[in-house]
Amino acid sequence: MQVGESCAAGRAQWLVRALVALVVLALVVVAAEALWRALRGPARAEVGAQAPEILLQDLGGGQVSLSQHRGRVVLLNFRTTWCGYCLQEAPELEKAHREFPSLVILAVNIQESASAVSAYARELGLTFPMLLDGSGEAARTYGVRGIPRSFFIGKDGRIAAEHLGPLTLEQIRQYLEKVGEL
Repeated sequence: MQVGESCAAGRAQWLVRALVALVVLALVVVAAEALWRALRGPARAEVGAQAPEILLQDLGGGQVSLSQHRGRVVLLNFRTTWCGYCLQEAPELEKAHREFPSLVILAVNIQESASAVSAYARELGLTFPMLLDGSGEAARTYGVRGIPRSFFIGKDGRIAAEHLGPLTLEQIRQYLEKVGEL
């Protein structure tokens, strides 16, 4: 074998190795994406889609599911006790709870203890249901990244609107008009 033939064989061997490496890399990327999708779970909540079911504990120890309120408009509100915007919004939710008795307000407290949420509700005089999402699973299911985050769910169980930030009574009224509750 001559020097020129040796170089050509070496280049061909290098090219085959590079091609194999690229194919392996592409397979790893495809497998990683498939794993990521599997671990992420079902699609997140979207306006117009059926609201994902959640089952959470209330402050009395009972279980509350979203589906048990089917046929009623639900304001699903994700929050925490330490969030300043949630604190600002709380009296507005209480006003809405009193002004719109047909509206179901479910306050989902993310990764909070029952004692902290109970003290918070008592201190603020909140009478609408406070639910505990201790693991944060419900918040992940709904794709909650910022709080407060609210979902208005129509009587048909579909998400009619989504709102990020503190709600006012007037905004709640406008969303209820959009859902056809007013």
